[in-house]
Amino acid sequence: MFDLIKKDIIVTLRSDKQLLLRYIATLFVFHIILNPFSYYSANVFFSFIILTNTFSYDKENNTNRFMMSMPINKEDVVYSRYILSLGIIIITTTINNIVYEIMGGKLYRGPVLNGVLISLILFLLIVSIMLPVFFKFKYSKWSIGFGYIIIFVIYIQVSVFLMLVGDSTINTDDGILNLYSLSFGAIIVFLLSMLLSLWIVNHDRGDKRYE
Repeated sequence: MFDLIKKDIIVTLRSDKQLLLRYIATLFVFHIILNPFSYYSANVFFSFIILTNTFSYDKENNTNRFMMSMPINKEDVVYSRYILSLGIIIITTTINNIVYEIMGGKLYRGPVLNGVLISLILFLLIVSIMLPVFFKFKYSKWSIGFGYIIIFVIYIQVSVFLMLVGDSTINTDDGILNLYSLSFGAIIVFLLSMLLSLWIVNHDRGDKRYE
């Protein structure tokens, strides 16, 4: 399983050697266009692109044959992609906070916990929907298009709600509905999504592994 994660990381870095620079540039663009939404949009959007690219690289390089020669099973592929998605959002969010901390008081405000939690909730919800779709229908143009529609819908609808929940008038210390409870709920949805993906790959009678 960890060999698969290592493979995805190596392929991603080799395929896009300017990944970090492009991400920082994306932060500035999102800040100009979507401020204040930029604090939990650039990392979510970029993380989704990186994750979907791992499926694209597998298809382009016919990685399925390589995986078949390794001592792994279908469940390992599912686990690796879910673990990788968590690693990606943690890394991009960390970069966000570093940039915002450096630029705090100039172009950006400093990082806040609410922004981190909102990013986590949004990304987990998006991934929880899209990974089962990828495992079921493989990587295709329509599934990617569906993914961007999901991002748009969740970002517009859910992010506004999360901002309201994060507001001090709603998110009180003794309230049940707050970003902490919603983050826990998003983690539960994420785990249920992983179980669904496991069921999908185990019932893939055609054994068309992510081609």
